[in-house]
Amino acid sequence: MLSARLCQYGIGRALTDQYRIGRALTVVQKLEGLHARNAAEEYGSFQCSYPLFNRIDTLIRWAIRSNMMSVFTDCPHREKLGWLEQTHLMGASVHFVHDAAALNRKMIRDMMEAQYPDGKIPEIAPEFTRFTPPFDESPEWGSASVILPWYQYMWYGDLQTLREAYGMMKGYVGYLERKSDNGILRHGLGDWFDLGPQRPGVSQLTRPGITATATYYYDLTIMAKAAEVLGQSADVLHWRKKAEEVKAAFQGTFYDPVGNTILL
Repeated sequence: MLSARLCQYGIGRALTDQYRIGRALTVVQKLEGLHARNAAEEYGSFQCSYPLFNRIDTLIRWAIRSNMMSVFTDCPHREKLGWLEQTHLMGASVHFVHDAAALNRKMIRDMMEAQYPDGKIPEIAPEFTRFTPPFDESPEWGSASVILPWYQYMWYGDLQTLREAYGMMKGYVGYLERKSDNGILRHGLGDWFDLGPQRPGVSQLTRPGITATATYYYDLTIMAKAAEVLGQSADVLHWRKKAEEVKAAFQGTFYDPVGNTILL
């Protein structure tokens, strides 16, 4: 397998040609791989008496390291773009282990610079390439512009970054409000890559709008708390009211009171 890969990149082919001449001029005796990642210091650790859990923790740590560069990626073997959902879906896992405050600030500034005049936040930042729907903008991804500044404050006490990002946060939540239909959002990637009967990709087992609207509600609860921290008393009441409206819309659309379940 290694020789095949080397041939793919021309290295093995050159060595093979030398052997065909009759004698190799150069022999590869050792190959080393160098792992490149962000310099965020690791200060958290986990260990228990069950070896499998320790191995799982090691696997997760290497996945996090591999996806931390100048942006947070989600599959570093093939995509080098800053997909924003990782900043909050993996946020706690990152922050328990790494001092990611500096990288978070950089990602927040990337989102501020990538924001559109109408408040839209793309799924990647920096937006090196512009995708077509549904890969251009999705609430579960763009909501990193609301969630990550709040996490930055909660984990690192970074009030300054929260204050600087508040305008972006307001702009994005306003964008979601205009995209919603009576509080319900149905656009974007949704429950992306869920495991169902078909090839993974677009959500198969979750109705469109469930994850987007739930994330929208979460955004509004964060906005109320952020406004309170920043002394924006009028905004606090506004965001709380909007959160209750979206909560009621979500329950009226997706909740089954008889079966006491979410209508997936």
